[in-house]
Amino acid sequence: MATGMIWFDNDPHKNINEKIKFAVQYYQKKFGSEPTICFLNPKFDGKLLDSGSEIEFNYNVGLSPDHIWIGMKQQIA
Repeated sequence: MATGMIWFDNDPHKNINEKIKFAVQYYQKKFGSEPTICFLNPKFDGKLLDSGSEIEFNYNVGLSPDHIWIGMKQQIA
């Protein structure tokens, strides 16, 4: 991963799709591009709605359910 960030959101009133939406908006504002990859805790596997975006979702047990890792997938030449 060339560029990325950890997003923390423990608001119990927002679902994971809303949290991802806010993380993507912040990422776009901060880095000026749309993220291409997102890592989440495995508890969210199968709970994501189709966002219509091109973001690839992966799961990592090392991430707390309150954290989202979002960034750019590194292109290997």
